[in-house]
Amino acid sequence: MGDGDRMADTRQKILAAAGKQFATCGFRGTTTRGIASKAGVNEGTIFKIFRSKRRLYRECLEQKLRDLEARSLPAQVKSPRDLIRQVIEAREQDPVLMRLILFGMLEAFPEFIKVLQDWRKEYYGRLSSAIEQQKNQGTIADDVPAMMAAVTLTGIGFWHCLFVESFNIGDEVNVSRSDLMDFYNRLWYRGLSANLPKARMRNSAHADVTHLNMAPLV
Repeated sequence: MGDGDRMADTRQKILAAAGKQFATCGFRGTTTRGIASKAGVNEGTIFKIFRSKRRLYRECLEQKLRDLEARSLPAQVKSPRDLIRQVIEAREQDPVLMRLILFGMLEAFPEFIKVLQDWRKEYYGRLSSAIEQQKNQGTIADDVPAMMAAVTLTGIGFWHCLFVESFNIGDEVNVSRSDLMDFYNRLWYRGLSANLPKARMRNSAHADVTHLNMAPLV
């Protein structure tokens, strides 16, 4: 293994360890010494590669958000149900990201807010494009504002991972995972298939919701 490969491997080890530490203790409760111990590296190596804990946090969060986007937004979507399943399952595959988001919301850390705002614009844009594909195929009503539909679907995915998967709500109400996915499909897709008031649609069809000052929907 060459020096470049070893450096890349060390970087990934640090990022993996940092993600778990930030997700467990938050940004303020995490130390670079603790990250170094978990990664099996010298603390000085962290500063040599990332220069600061703040930059390490930023790169860790950016990497996990990029991975989420790659998993949840394929180039082609066959049906609205597939879109729902992919958005939800992409979040389930990385519980560390959900905890990072929760800590970021609680700490209101400026770096977290900036990274999420920048990523959210791109993510909503790509998700709304996938919804536009379904509109063009006739599976979603053509008067549905794609951006608003994207925000709604993201909210369903966030709620599912936060409450259903984390607290096993599906078990408490005796609902199988498959049935729950079917319910999400009916809840989201049937609403988009309905004929909504035209005037209201015109007012919101091109709404930019990425700037709203609300709890992040990821």
